[in-house]
Amino acid sequence: MNHAIVFSAGGFIGFSLCRELLNRGYNVLAIEHNETMQISEENKWMEFGRNANFNVSSLEDWEGGLKEPFFCFIPYYDFLGERYEGRTSEIKKKIIQNKSWFDKSVHQTMILRFISESRIEQDALLNEIPIPHSNLFLPTVFGPWQPKEFAFHKLLSEEREGLESTIDYKEPLKDAFYVDDLAAGVIDYAEKKGDKASLVLSTGENGRWAEGLKHLGEKAGESSYQSHEPALLYKELVINSSTTLEEGLQQQRTCIDSLLKKRT
Repeated sequence: MNHAIVFSAGGFIGFSLCRELLNRGYNVLAIEHNETMQISEENKWMEFGRNANFNVSSLEDWEGGLKEPFFCFIPYYDFLGERYEGRTSEIKKKIIQNKSWFDKSVHQTMILRFISESRIEQDALLNEIPIPHSNLFLPTVFGPWQPKEFAFHKLLSEEREGLESTIDYKEPLKDAFYVDDLAAGVIDYAEKKGDKASLVLSTGENGRWAEGLKHLGEKAGESSYQSHEPALLYKELVINSSTTLEEGLQQQRTCIDSLLKKRT
């Protein structure tokens, strides 16, 4: 049986990685921070039922060590939300403490990062992780549980609450992945066991993010939406996106509706 560790597993991409890994028969260790192991995570993880292949540990209590070689996923993308603010250094510290174990046991370590100039300084924290890893740079990722800081979530929430659009969050204009398609593609890449690399992930459909705005009745005007996509000199990796924008946004809308109902 294959094994995997997913850090910040209760987050947006982290949760989808856990689900896809379990669907593939992996033994998954989900690592979360004590302060962010909230009811929302417990409700999400109930989807896995009593799956004997799924285990949860707090980052603070985890001491490393697995009997079998494993894949490691660090969805730094999820740290853009306020709930994970300042948490990157804690993961870095834990990996440094267990460096010899990581060096001996890891098949692949995948660090998933957001393409945004405004995040480069924060991103440098994880550049210092002293273990071999691949950097996968991501455009906007959408779907259920997308962090509230992103445009699609804001527009869908305002739509449901009858509020006027006020978003000004700056995201790359070119592309957008549905979260489950992204998770499947990232795991596919990890399983190929290729060389450690820095790659920009793409759906191959230029303008997909702006097209998503159109589906939400919003235009990507220059004054409101400015591309923060630096000229990254990395090879592009195209990942199949089988979920249409309409399907993905409807799934996200349904999730937001459910969360709003729980508030009332």
